[in-house]
Amino acid sequence: MVSNVKIKFKTDSHREVLNLIRKHKEISGAELARLTNFQPSTVVYILRYLEKKGYIEVSRIGSSMGSAGKPPTLWKLVSDCGYIIGIEVIPDEIRVTVIDFANNVIHQKINKEYKNIRDKEIISIIDDLMQSLLSELSIPKQKVIGIGIAVPGLVDQKNGVILYSRNLHIKDLSLKKELEKVLKLPVDVANDSNAGVLGIKWHSNNINNFPPNIIFLTINEGVRDIGAGLILNNKLYIGGFGTAGELATSLPDIPKLIEKGMKKYGKNFAIVKEYLDSGDISISNVAKYCRDNCQFSNFILRNISKYITKEILRIVEFINPNAIVIGGDISEAEFIMNDYIIPSVEKKAHKLFPVGVQIPDIHFSPFGSYSVSMGATALVLRKLFV
Repeated sequence: MVSNVKIKFKTDSHREVLNLIRKHKEISGAELARLTNFQPSTVVYILRYLEKKGYIEVSRIGSSMGSAGKPPTLWKLVSDCGYIIGIEVIPDEIRVTVIDFANNVIHQKINKEYKNIRDKEIISIIDDLMQSLLSELSIPKQKVIGIGIAVPGLVDQKNGVILYSRNLHIKDLSLKKELEKVLKLPVDVANDSNAGVLGIKWHSNNINNFPPNIIFLTINEGVRDIGAGLILNNKLYIGGFGTAGELATSLPDIPKLIEKGMKKYGKNFAIVKEYLDSGDISISNVAKYCRDNCQFSNFILRNISKYITKEILRIVEFINPNAIVIGGDISEAEFIMNDYIIPSVEKKAHKLFPVGVQIPDIHFSPFGSYSVSMGATALVLRKLFV
């Protein structure tokens, strides 16, 4: 049996200090004492313990800023202490993010060789993927801290059970238990949008002013439904029965929009030729044509934006979060946010509610197509640091 690296703490104070070092990238003992309200001697003891365990190391000696005092020692996490793997599974591909212990992304890849992923074959596929991944990156299995896996559908996150995933044709699969048996590594499983919103929280650069209420929408071409994860009062909301994270709506099908567009604009467009030749076209390709002032592509993206706007308005009316973040394939068409979505949301919201409703900050995730796999690493991070 393979024994993976285990991060152990004597008390929660050790965990708190280590998490602050993680969030700040590098920080002094004096600043840690200020943020935690611990006595300086307590912080020194904790830092010595964490250094002895191999979790932290001296980053550099800071500037004394003109003071006659001793320059501060800045601490950082030891990057190769261990590795965390985040995996997003959708029907025709698997997206992977690997981070080291210091939260540096060392590998990201969209694996398109796995087609029509469904039912229990997900177990052997992930096993195969993990073997290839560790070999490719030369990561010893013992160095893997944990694996986070995100899938579309209803997930019992506490027990790691996929209750129902229409897209993956899965029902009542104990994925955590089955994978831990095969991989001999810790595994955490979550709904894709719940993982995505955790990724925004845990990988944010906004240390001090992180908004308490955030909605994350995941929109991928290979998944029929829009996922919606919610951070409510700084905590992940999973619902009364633990299966929150799905919206009962789907984006319009691009091929159907193309068929509709051909009736309106004809077939004399490069995007139409590509579609007729290949039988399919991606959002990123539509966005590419739209940047070239293609009227036909503009028509497609405007229609997609209408659906996204409709869902955002529902969220604003019902929850009114501080921020709405959108991740997945749709973020490849980054310009539609300012050109279509935000103006439309503002116009319609002010029409419905002339006063009293504040439009939240709406933007695409900085992690783009890897938003959910980044979030899957957060499933492991939050168990380590909270």
